[in-house]
Formats: sequence, C-alpha cells, structure tokens
Amino acid sequence: MGRFLNPDNRAFQVALNSEIYIDKTELLAYTNKVIDTKQCLICNSRPRRFGKSVTVDMLTAYYSKGCHSEQMFSNLKISKDPTYKKHLNQYDVSHFDVQWCMDPPGSPKNVVSYIKSSIIHELQEAYPGILPKEILSLSDTLSCINAAVGKKFIILIDEWDVLIRDEASNQEIQEEYINFLRGLFKCSREWISCGTSVQIPHDISSALIRDNWSDTRGRVGISTLPRAISMKAGIWFPFPEKLCSYPFPLLICIKSNTVNNFLRFQIIYQDMNSP
Repeated sequence: MGRFLNPDNRAFQVALNSEIYIDKTELLAYTNKVIDTKQCLICNSRPRRFGKSVTVDMLTAYYSKGCHSEQMFSNLKISKDPTYKKHLNQYDVSHFDVQWCMDPPGSPKNVVSYIKSSIIHELQEAYPGILPKEILSLSDTLSCINAAVGKKFIILIDEWDVLIRDEASNQEIQEEYINFLRGLFKCSREWISCGTSVQIPHDISSALIRDNWSDTRGRVGISTLPRAISMKAGIWFPFPEKLCSYPFPLLICIKSNTVNNFLRFQIIYQDMNSP
C-alpha cells in the first residue's frame, strides 16, 4: 500500500521545505465543510503552474490515514479551525496522477484498467476477506467495502483531464474514461464531458476558494512586488487586483529581478493572439 491508497505526507513536506511557499491550508476548512454533502465533488481548473498539484499533495497529507501529519500542520492556518483535528488523517485516500499513469501500462488504451487494477490490489491488501478475488470494477470495490465496514473514501485525481485532452480523437478511450469517472462519482455524462471542455459539478470559482487555491502574492510579499508590476501582471490574469494570481514563472522572475522579461513575453503573446 501507499502508492495509490493512503499515501504518506512526503510530497507535501517537500513543498513546506521549499524556499517559496505560502500557507493555503485554509482551503481545508472548506473541504472539511463539504464532506458528506452534495457539494463534495470539487474540480480545480486553474492553468498550469498555479499550484494544483501542491494542493492535492496538501489534501493527501491532511486526510490520508497513511501518515501522521499533526506536527506538519500544527503551525499552519488550518490548525486554528474548529474542524482541524476531526478530519486530520481520518480517511482512506486514493490519490493518483493520470499523467504519471500514462507510462506504466504502455499505451493510453490501458490507462484506465491500470489505474483500476492498481487501486483494487491495494484495497484487497487493506481489507482482506471482504472483496472477491476477481473483482474488476473500482466503484464496485469501494461499494463492497462501504457496505461491509461503513468506510468512505476520498479520491484525489491530479492531471485528471489528460486522457480527455491528449486522446481527443480516440472516442473509445474517452468513453471508457468517462464511464470510469461516472462510476466513481455517480455523475451524469453531461457533468463530466461537454464537447471539448471538461468539468466536475462543483468548480473552484468563488473568491474565497480562489484566494486559497491559486493566489501566490503572499509567497513573495507585497513589498517585493511593486504596484506598477502588480497592475501590469494583473492584465494577464482575469482576477480583481486584490486576488491577482501570479503563476510560478512570474515568481521566478521576481526572485531573479527579471520580471520585465516576463511582462515583455506576455505582451508579445497577447499581440500574437489578438484578433
């Protein structure tokens, strides 16, 4: 166990050890709030390099029964929330990265079966005697465990749209993946796939959640980011200035005092894509 079921907290510890890190653990207060509600399905559709994977690592470290993270979170913002200890390391968590899962099975057409068999194998080890040896459906596996012992699972999928994006012309692969997600989340097809855009019912869009998920201003401090640069950078990211989100490349430019290079590139990019 530990690869797909109940991972440890080492990935999030790497983020905490890094030179640039801002405490966004208040997001956990929101996810705690929606557990066991109709709003428990969450999709974060931010662009690349906006901290989605770090957030998934944070969620894993907080919820997974495969680690003890009280010391890790004790000085972070979530520790002051009344729900903090109630949910800390209390759940069976399945966390997988679809991009990573593209390589081991050798072909995109085998990715879904690889994900299912890998998770089922670890669940069989964690819950011996409950599951039939030849069970093939992950949703049925989770249902059997829930019926037998009353356990619920938190499922975290990183790079979840890879098969939708990279295999857009392969209807068979897309159908299999969509049906896989439907089985896990009991979603209708329309909620999961709509033409070329993909979404899960509850997108991260409110100012409160947006601020905790992708705003990186606090990572470098207001004094490090002059107002003129803040206003210019805000042009390229459609958020109010107070919530302006700076992706990782801009943070690197700020640290190396080459932010003008970033803004110059953005101007060129905008000119190329202007109607």
